[in-house]
Amino acid sequence: MDRLIQFFFKHKWSAFEKGEFSFAGRPSWLLVILILALAGLLIYFLYIRPGYRINSSSKWTLVALRASLLAVLLIMIMRPVLVVPSVIPKSTTLAILADDSQSMKLADENNRTRIDAAKELMSREGQFIKDVDSKFRLSLYGFSTLAARINGGPDLKAQGESTDLVGALQEAIKDSSGSPLSGIVVISDGGSNTPKDLSAELRDLKSRNIPVYTIGVGNPARFKDAELVRVTAPRRMLVGSAVSADALVRLSGFGATKINLSVAEDGKAIKTQQYDLKGGESQTVTIEFTPTSAGAHRYTYEVTQLDGETTSENNAQESLIEVTNDKPRVLFIDGEPRWEYGKLRFSLAKNEKNLVLVSVLRSADGKFYRQGVESGGELTTGFPTTVEELFSYQGLIIGSIEANFFSYEQLKNIEQFASKRGGGVLALGGSRSFDAGKFANTPLAEVLPFYLNDRIEEPEMQVVSNFKPVLTSRGRTHAITRMNEDRALSAKAWEEMPPISIPETLSQIKPGATLILEARNTTDSNRVIPLLAEQRYGRGRSMALTTSDTWRWRMELPSQNNYHETFWRQTLRYLVSTTPNQLEVGAEKMYTVPATSSSFAARSTTRNSTR
Repeated sequence: MDRLIQFFFKHKWSAFEKGEFSFAGRPSWLLVILILALAGLLIYFLYIRPGYRINSSSKWTLVALRASLLAVLLIMIMRPVLVVPSVIPKSTTLAILADDSQSMKLADENNRTRIDAAKELMSREGQFIKDVDSKFRLSLYGFSTLAARINGGPDLKAQGESTDLVGALQEAIKDSSGSPLSGIVVISDGGSNTPKDLSAELRDLKSRNIPVYTIGVGNPARFKDAELVRVTAPRRMLVGSAVSADALVRLSGFGATKINLSVAEDGKAIKTQQYDLKGGESQTVTIEFTPTSAGAHRYTYEVTQLDGETTSENNAQESLIEVTNDKPRVLFIDGEPRWEYGKLRFSLAKNEKNLVLVSVLRSADGKFYRQGVESGGELTTGFPTTVEELFSYQGLIIGSIEANFFSYEQLKNIEQFASKRGGGVLALGGSRSFDAGKFANTPLAEVLPFYLNDRIEEPEMQVVSNFKPVLTSRGRTHAITRMNEDRALSAKAWEEMPPISIPETLSQIKPGATLILEARNTTDSNRVIPLLAEQRYGRGRSMALTTSDTWRWRMELPSQNNYHETFWRQTLRYLVSTTPNQLEVGAEKMYTVPATSSSFAARSTTRNSTR
């Protein structure tokens, strides 16, 4: 069809498709009306007025033929033309951007790298550049984190460590200011891997009538890759604490696969762990390790290269962790002598060298037994009376003590301790805790991860040895529940824990809270209630442990078993792990990378498309 149109009209159909039909000579409306009037008179005198009869079908056929002839003559007199837009050579600019990131080093068919394909397209001697150079003024760019002018393909090195497509487009627009820009051509193997909004930038270019054309390089069918996308790890840890790092791994082109994830501290390998991953999706795995010493350490996390993997350059990530040798102070206030108080102190005194537990036990009205205080005047009234005194601690444990022991100002200070100070608050179960202690409708109720109510009846104590601790899905990888480096053995250890009692049931957990441990009734397995929960609150965190007798984990297990000590040591370390010092000076970020460096990401090719 295109050849037929070209034979008759000397142009391809695409020319007519883009063209605009018009008339070179347009008569006035008065002349058009006059011609139509004359045509009407002619038809009247020829076909309507004559006396001889003509049948209706013949009459109207003749009328249509003559009217058509007159219309053709009129159109010819008006000189019909087709206005086809064309580019005046060298009158506008075309920007061509070539991806110059490290992922362009990947090889595809016949071991040809993607950067070689881009160099061929960007070559001044190549047909592509020659064709567009005949019509446009060219602006050639290579881009990764930044876009820079280049003379041609040989200037591409594929050394950039990210692909900032938004920044490259903005740079091209900025560089072309003052001269008309016909469009932008992007040569790349994938999309932007920076957090900038590419779709918003494309919408802006569309509104300015600047089209963007993409040329994809690379073969996605052969792309196989295991990418360590990111690692989330704490920025600061207390020496002796275990680090729990969450690694996001993305598999491309692989089915179900085993991967090995290793951790190195300052270049020295300290742990390797194997994981079973599903293919074709991103999954988060958790690796735990203990820093070897205090100080700032750089940790390298790396996925061992898989068989057939296209590249291993995106298999590693780094993080900087400050391992401190501080001695955070934790205040423990309890309202009655009980085994939980004594065994908790014993657990920390036995194995903990960094945490300082300052405890206050109310022995009678107005009388307090203090341990761990720094001076005789500290905590003489039982609990800090000023916010400055309370803020000198990093953590706070509230045992079995009623709400009216505290003044409203002291309860408000506890809320400020978590929200503004960034401290950790832990509430323990007991006969005077939570609802039984009348803490509902107090500032402390806002801090805790459970909803409280203002019931007035006394809580019903459960039968001793009635509940067994059970790990939740989050608890299986939580820092508090780590009884063994092997999480399978750790889960088995929790199954061996002796039963405990729950003085009152707090079943309503807040939406932002996380449940770490549950309690399952030993006589009714369908009855499962919350045991240990946490939530972020302001700058700090809060936790609630509903049992009153974890000391059974010490007394009812063999003497050599240290699960009880381990639990409390890890609980209190976790409680203060995010608490800042009262005075800190430092950079906003732990470390920075050069402006031309970011995380490398190997990607599959884009499809050829026009936006």
